[in-house]
Amino acid sequence: MSDGVKSAHRVVRLLELLAKNPSGLGFADICSMLALPKSSAHALLSTLVNVDFVRLDASTRRYFVGVR
Repeated sequence: MSDGVKSAHRVVRLLELLAKNPSGLGFADICSMLALPKSSAHALLSTLVNVDFVRLDASTRRYFVGVR
């Protein structure tokens, strides 16, 4: 990652990962697949959920691409 902002790259990778997994992913899977620290993944996911780019299913605790 030579150019750009690290967190922006992480957001793009996270959204691409969720888009490739229409059945959703759990938090641990996301951390593992993107090699993200839990604190970073939590902060990114919380922000993306708040702005509707990511959706969290409360019953399954799985994340999906949001309506935006």
